[in-house]
Amino acid sequence: MAKRIVTLITDFGHDDHYVGALKGAILSVNPEATIVDICHNVPAQDLVAAAYVLRCSYQYFPSQTIHVVVVDPTVGSSRRIILTSGDHYYFLAPDNGVLSPMFALEEVSSVREVDAEHYYRKPVAATFHGRDIMAPVAGWLSRGLDVSNFGEPIDDYVQLVFPMARVDAGGFIAGRVIHVDSFGNCVTNITRELFAEAGGDVENGHPILRVASSAIDVFGSHYSQGKEGSPLLLFGSSDFLEIAMYRGRANQALGIERGADVQLWI
Repeated sequence: MAKRIVTLITDFGHDDHYVGALKGAILSVNPEATIVDICHNVPAQDLVAAAYVLRCSYQYFPSQTIHVVVVDPTVGSSRRIILTSGDHYYFLAPDNGVLSPMFALEEVSSVREVDAEHYYRKPVAATFHGRDIMAPVAGWLSRGLDVSNFGEPIDDYVQLVFPMARVDAGGFIAGRVIHVDSFGNCVTNITRELFAEAGGDVENGHPILRVASSAIDVFGSHYSQGKEGSPLLLFGSSDFLEIAMYRGRANQALGIERGADVQLWI
């Protein structure tokens, strides 16, 4: 059997049986599959958070990896399950827009509705399509089955508009906090690329970020460059601008929550 990697991103948490059942359904089809947990603590039913986790992790896996995203607020309804294939990766998820960023980042060869029911686990529970549809399909994919086995191509899949930073006519970059990590770092949707395109220059300029009631003008390349208990700005490992605090939690100290608007004056 093939040994393609299957990754999992869910909002299941770790207090219930759901993650284990999901893995069992994959291994029942391919006992040789390698399963990697990316994250199971996506906030419940939060498509933007799930898309962010996928965006920051998928490209670090070997070619042919199968990325499964089970964040499914409308499970059991008429919404479809889709399989996206590209030059390097496969993405399997509900057709609810959670894969929208992938269509911009990856060359997509096909998007198919997964409707070949003979690959499903039977009976299919209306409340657990992750276990009974997505997991077995991922198992068969990991065995090397071609995507054409699972359904016909579609072009009317759901695409969501995710919050994007933009250069404002007033001379600043308008963005927002899209994630607060477990260290309290506040990740914005301002990318290193957009900062450079807007003429930002850390070495010779003097960028100032305004968020909540704070103005932050200390820019670094790593966390310990900041003074203990004082905020600083840096581009993190995924090239998004972060508001951080050395040996502190920036979100608590500054009163910042996900969704907070930011202005980066360059």
